[in-house]
Amino acid sequence: MRPAHEGAVATCGACGVTFVTPPVDESGRTADHGEGVVIDETGRGATFRQVESLMRERLGGPGRVLDIGCGGGQFMLALEELGWSVSGVDINPRAVALARERGLDVRLGTIADAVRPRDGFDAVVALHALEYFARPLAALDAAAASVRPGGVLALETPNVLWHRRQAAIGRLLRVDPARLMIVSPAPDRRLIAFSPKALTIALGNAGLVDVALLPAAPRASGGAAERVVRRAILATAALVAGVSRERILAAPSLVAVASRP
Repeated sequence: MRPAHEGAVATCGACGVTFVTPPVDESGRTADHGEGVVIDETGRGATFRQVESLMRERLGGPGRVLDIGCGGGQFMLALEELGWSVSGVDINPRAVALARERGLDVRLGTIADAVRPRDGFDAVVALHALEYFARPLAALDAAAASVRPGGVLALETPNVLWHRRQAAIGRLLRVDPARLMIVSPAPDRRLIAFSPKALTIALGNAGLVDVALLPAAPRASGGAAERVVRRAILATAALVAGVSRERILAAPSLVAVASRP
């Protein structure tokens, strides 16, 4: 990498990934998020259907899936309704308690604490989780290793190229810089933000193949006008992605799916 430093944040000149440097303390990071808010979002049905469909298509049907950073278990509930056997892991005790109240099989801890089937999971998924890990690439390696041969890894993560343009516009409009900072060593901030190129490279380095990236479906939260804007953004992003044969992914978040050989 050829980082161009900006305080504690660096950007790779070759692949575009933005990351915190030097790496933050892993135990401190776990403690920070262990005391954090419970992620239990609504309005995520479109993304859930998108990711489930991609996994099902590659596997030929539902199977055993591990949800990393599962929060209160919203995606797990959606998967259960569609016939998947689900397990989850999260470092937030309150999130784990909520998921267990819903009857879900969730373990407190990191991916290293997840109980694996002897031959691995059919699918491992992490929706907006990887970017918060103190060692995100090591976490990606561990996630890939938890997938059985022939299985699937699916991710959703912010698209740094989109947010970089948004930040540039925000600076022109004099928006508070703290609202534009996608990567920061602060406890509640992301530690890494991938470009499409960087995410493809990272998945390949984790030993995965047949990597596919897509614009993530928009959330349905907010007012009617906001939802219309989100749908318009997705439609435009999908059109651009199709015309460019997936070379241009102009969307706030990316969904990635890859297989373990």
